Amino acid sequence: MSTSGTQPPSSVRNRTMMDALDSTVLPALSLAKAGVTGIGLPGVEPIVNSVLELGKMALTMKENKEDLSRLEKRLKDLIAIDASAANEDLKRQLVELSGNLTPIAVECKSLAEKRGIKQFFKSKEYKEKIQGIKNLIALHIREFTFYGNISIQKTVEDMRWNGIDETGTIHTLASQTHLMQIRHIALNVSALIELIWRPSFGRILAECCRLGSSGSG
Repeated sequence: MSTSGTQPPSSVRNRTMMDALDSTVLPALSLAKAGVTGIGLPGVEPIVNSVLELGKMALTMKENKEDLSRLEKRLKDLIAIDASAANEDLKRQLVELSGNLTPIAVECKSLAEKRGIKQFFKSKEYKEKIQGIKNLIALHIREFTFYGNISIQKTVEDMRWNGIDETGTIHTLASQTHLMQIRHIALNVSALIELIWRPSFGRILAECCRLGSSGSG
């Protein structure tokens, strides 16, 4: 039984996939990046940055040999990221993403190394292969970004504020400790100001000065 009447044209599928990457996935990754930059969660920042940059490249790359080679390098760099310091949830997400991207990197390398077929790189077949690669990358990045229907932004926020990861816990406790110290200092200063402005304080201070003067005499 033919299903051609129920399947959208490839051009529509391609546009839908890229639109979702641009309008939903990349913004979520950008927010996640802003949430982890510079706060010291081990392994998290390079993972989020690498996935975000790969998504941007898939969205903007041209269908030519040069961009294909650059895409292969970015794929290999992401696959090679050391996630040993990340928490178990993020590590699991990255392992799954890397497993899905590995055959795509192999395909990119195979296409980029084609020689002696100059017309192939201008052919419809080649452009369709590149678009298929971009669609797969967009799909797998979306799965990573909304793993288990939870946005990567929410995942890193939980790591930052709820202490899911060891360094995250230290960061949160340190922030709470600093806040408590600031409040303690503020209370002491407030109490001192209140004491100085009491009428009895002036009499006590004058008496102390008088006794000090008579003692030195």
